[in-house]
Amino acid sequence: MAAQNIHILNINPGSDGDGRKWPKHHYVRNDEYFKEKIASEKWIKDLGGAQPGVTYVLDRLPQGYAGFERLRPDSKHCDRYIYGHPNGQFRSLNEFYPHFKHLMDNGGSVGCPCKNCEGIKQKKKPKATGVAKGSRTQGPSTSSARPSQGIQQNSESPGPEKRRLVDFEGTQDVYESLISQLKSDREAVIDVPIEEPTSPDWRSSHMTTAKLFREWQDLPRYVPRLGELVLFIRSVISSSTPEWDSGTRTFRYVDAEEGTWLEQPKWEAGIVTQMPQEPILHQDLITDEDKEQAVNYSGFRIEPLSEPKNANKPYTKQPKHVPLYAIRPFVYWRECLIEQPEEEWHPTIKHALTVSSSFCIVGRHRFRGLWPDATVFCSGVYIGPELITLGDAVRLLPRKQEQKGDAVTEVMVVDAIRLRFVNLDNEEDDMAPEEIPYQTCLHLSGRVYTLDPARSFDGVGKVPIDERSSYLPLGVTEYGSWYHYVDPDNTAARVEVPYTRVLGRCFEETAIDAWFGTSSDTPAPSTPKPDTAAAKEESDITRGLLATLTARRFSQKHDKRIQTEEGQTWFWADTRIEQLDLHEVNGRFIGAKDPHRTPGEMRKWRAAIKAMDGKKGALEEYHAVKQAQEAEQQVPTPSSKAYGMVAASRMTATESPSAPENVDDGDAMDVDEEEDEGEAVERSAEQSSEEMEVEEIPRPLSTVPKTLETINLLDSDDEDEEEAKRLAGELAKSIRAGDSRLR
Repeated sequence: MAAQNIHILNINPGSDGDGRKWPKHHYVRNDEYFKEKIASEKWIKDLGGAQPGVTYVLDRLPQGYAGFERLRPDSKHCDRYIYGHPNGQFRSLNEFYPHFKHLMDNGGSVGCPCKNCEGIKQKKKPKATGVAKGSRTQGPSTSSARPSQGIQQNSESPGPEKRRLVDFEGTQDVYESLISQLKSDREAVIDVPIEEPTSPDWRSSHMTTAKLFREWQDLPRYVPRLGELVLFIRSVISSSTPEWDSGTRTFRYVDAEEGTWLEQPKWEAGIVTQMPQEPILHQDLITDEDKEQAVNYSGFRIEPLSEPKNANKPYTKQPKHVPLYAIRPFVYWRECLIEQPEEEWHPTIKHALTVSSSFCIVGRHRFRGLWPDATVFCSGVYIGPELITLGDAVRLLPRKQEQKGDAVTEVMVVDAIRLRFVNLDNEEDDMAPEEIPYQTCLHLSGRVYTLDPARSFDGVGKVPIDERSSYLPLGVTEYGSWYHYVDPDNTAARVEVPYTRVLGRCFEETAIDAWFGTSSDTPAPSTPKPDTAAAKEESDITRGLLATLTARRFSQKHDKRIQTEEGQTWFWADTRIEQLDLHEVNGRFIGAKDPHRTPGEMRKWRAAIKAMDGKKGALEEYHAVKQAQEAEQQVPTPSSKAYGMVAASRMTATESPSAPENVDDGDAMDVDEEEDEGEAVERSAEQSSEEMEVEEIPRPLSTVPKTLETINLLDSDDEDEEEAKRLAGELAKSIRAGDSRLR
């Protein structure tokens, strides 16, 4: 074969392969057969651009996978298999390719539809057979494959009663472990902090994450947080700031010298990946003239959001440091873009809209339960673009059946975020160990305050709350007179709502005035267009309501991770990385895309943790794992010098044609066409209610690889202290840094 007729296709990083699954005897390794067959017969067709007369070959198989073959006795027939999957071998190219394609597109096996992954997914859907007392809500959704994807049965467990589920990296599932404890003593109350001592991710980041949440509690609610999606202006016109034009009801630049309105800003949507190092002040909402440092220290680093579920992530390489006055919460996307034709929007806008009906919990810190119910307490939850944490004042969606009008009138101060497990005793005798028989639901609770006196706790609102009262959250008094929604004399009284009823944080009036107010230099409102003039004006506290409802409907239609055929309307992600489908943050590959996060590295990290904890024989285990990993990397394969010599013409997946960034005309949003806000609110009210129904959402396990920032090297009582210190230094060099705060 002529060398110039061979093209090498480089595969993407990310794999769930395990070299320990390879056969020990009777087989001969041969990767070359599968490298050529996969590339020439399968992958190049999906990538597009196949050329006649050219043979395509993979540069390698995914990490931990290998091809093996053997001749049948008294026959010329050769049986070929691919080994390395945690749940068994692939017996043919057609069996393996769906798994290979999923690894290339997603960097990991979560959600993979292949035979080996599908074989361990739950076979029965959880049924909402019970209703929590005094509660009701429609459940959100996520992939039905999520609870069991990548889970293995521990071979040391004698049966389902003592089973221990782990993810494909071997980390114990904290949910299952605690539920098993609860089940073993059904009369006892378990109330313990959540600890994951065998998880490198938890060991490296739990203290930093807790500190971060404490710091955010001291910041104003209008300050963007790490991992949030915001709107930002990449290039602000010199000596000009975007201001609110009440005539057209959108943001426009102002010529301060001429006192005239200029064009609209060009908005993009991106994720906050770094916070300012300089203190944030309220005047930063208007200008950065008083900042002592340049914007790369005083501003927010924002990376534009690339299209979810697309392997091509071009916008990740276009980060920008942005001052606070050039940022708006994504909840106001409609106010920013209402005057711009949809075809002129930056592609990142629709990328952000696509993930609006998704969520993930962060900071799991406590487990409390009495059989057959349990609760996991969390420090925060990402709901669409925003992060909600304990202590936040959040706006609640109005309930059409109980309230007059379509305005937001209620605010909750969140003091608990609860992930509930209900009906734990629904297990059937013939249920397989990997099946999940119970249901989960996510709620936020706290004290609620209302602007509607008729909805006050006594129904008459005789006396509004004093503006100086410690009950009210800071910065809300200018919205109007507030009343207690629950009895203020009952210190334990709380309202609990499903997360779907949370509109977003209630921003301080300082920010609302800076964004939507006028100053002495603001020109007179421009003449509105006829359709804009006829639109109903939202009050300050209601702003963003229609935009949020529209965004969630768009997401439910376009986010392919939401299994709408199963009646699901939300996607539950395990991490923020998965929720936004991030591959790279701050210039480093993260999560499933981290090329250093291999099964071998994870085994080595866990062995190192045992050594740091002073467990007997742990150092020997670490060295054994390390030697096995090195041996695996040195396993000889049939040589093919030609492949290396003709690698000048190479094609990668990221260079292949990808789907268009924008939604086609048939999926246009038509947001310029005014919609009756009451109808939108009524539809939303049907999806959420204060009476909480059991939610039919499977719980997510820790099946999505996260990113390590550092491993907290604990003091060891092992007598070989010097060896432990040497190990610590070696670990510190081998761990790739990343921003684990986005978990």
